[in-house]
Amino acid sequence: MASIKDAIRMCKRIMLTNLLTNDYSIAVTPLLSGKHGIGKSQVAKNIAKELDGTVMIIEGGTLKEGEITGIPYQCKNENGDIVFRFLPYYIVQRIQKAEQFLCQTDVKTDSLESILSGDENKYSADNLSFEQKVELMQSGKVKPVILFFDEINRTDTAVFRELMNIILTRTVNGYRFPWWVFIIAAMNPSTQSSMYATNEMDPAQLDRFIKIKVHEDANEWAAFAVEHHFEKSLIDFISTTPDALSCRDRLLEDDETPMPSPRGWHMVDLILKSRDRLDNFFSAEDRRLKEKDIRAIISAKVGGDASSMFYSSLNDPTHLVLADEIFCDGTDGISQDVRMRIRQQSTAKNAITSKSIITFLKDYADKIKSDDSEIRRIQKKLALYIGLLDSSSTLMFSQSLVNADTRAGSSLYDYFYEIFDDDLIELLQQNNMNDALIRGEL
Repeated sequence: MASIKDAIRMCKRIMLTNLLTNDYSIAVTPLLSGKHGIGKSQVAKNIAKELDGTVMIIEGGTLKEGEITGIPYQCKNENGDIVFRFLPYYIVQRIQKAEQFLCQTDVKTDSLESILSGDENKYSADNLSFEQKVELMQSGKVKPVILFFDEINRTDTAVFRELMNIILTRTVNGYRFPWWVFIIAAMNPSTQSSMYATNEMDPAQLDRFIKIKVHEDANEWAAFAVEHHFEKSLIDFISTTPDALSCRDRLLEDDETPMPSPRGWHMVDLILKSRDRLDNFFSAEDRRLKEKDIRAIISAKVGGDASSMFYSSLNDPTHLVLADEIFCDGTDGISQDVRMRIRQQSTAKNAITSKSIITFLKDYADKIKSDDSEIRRIQKKLALYIGLLDSSSTLMFSQSLVNADTRAGSSLYDYFYEIFDDDLIELLQQNNMNDALIRGEL
């Protein structure tokens, strides 16, 4: 979860990553997800201000079908032929006029012979290098435009499809937005348990975005309130009673878990390649938070487990042991090679291996519940695995196993309790007692 201040830095970095590529098929788009009224639109406004650009807000919930894609009309082209075109949405029209102005001044453009055919794109100047784009932005010759699509999932189904097509292709009826137009989308949580009446986005749609989950922060709100001259009594109240700032209902939160994909890792590659090349767009203070932000962005795109595995691999390039290597060889034991690799793994990598095993067992235990011999085989392997771990890794894995359920809702402990010897059970009980003491339950 990111505060508004964190989200500004992260979205700005994600957005500017698009300067590195002219490949529209892999456009990197930040998607802000969070409760209503916490300041998601302020993220886009702040970024536009920092870049000396303009933000144009498109309220998804107020659009009617066909409004943003344009109204068809009949006219004559330059050759006198009757053609059908679309009267563009007012924001698209303003962008087209700005692009034409830039083309007709001193911004270098492609020759008309080399650009995409069709008069909708005759002012295109996208075939520029990263360095050219940065120079044009930082010199002020080109001022970026941020299209902020708000509440994209609180729309009619037809409008939702139109918005998604525009956001993902960056085109409207043949007109492609120029490179200096960036897109930020925002949504309310859209899980099945959510209170919000929304269109749910499927995994394939979400995979096109980097979703940043945003939360309210009382200190940030207080700073905003001071800047905008709120009543002092109100500021003092929220500062001393932060729980009163916003409703804490779990059904207002986004509980979706990001998942890795080939496209996701492609986006990660662009984020990593842009790591140092975007420094001039950030203040010295923000640059100090660069690595923290990049880690958070990667985790938001491919998930915490995959992100942890990636960063662990930077410090420990050895091949990570996963559950399949331990359990899917048909034997009762663990091969000498796998044993050696488990012993040599860092604590962080052993934690990832343990998570992999728990995930495997959640799926596998129900399938073998009537096969006593297979359950005994898995128990032997688990006992051997625990014996290869250091004490802290053993405790963490054992606790995870005790607290985990199969996909059908059965306790994993009920299947594999025989691997817990008296010493391990005593250690678990002692640790649970310590946790209870810390929480004040004893």
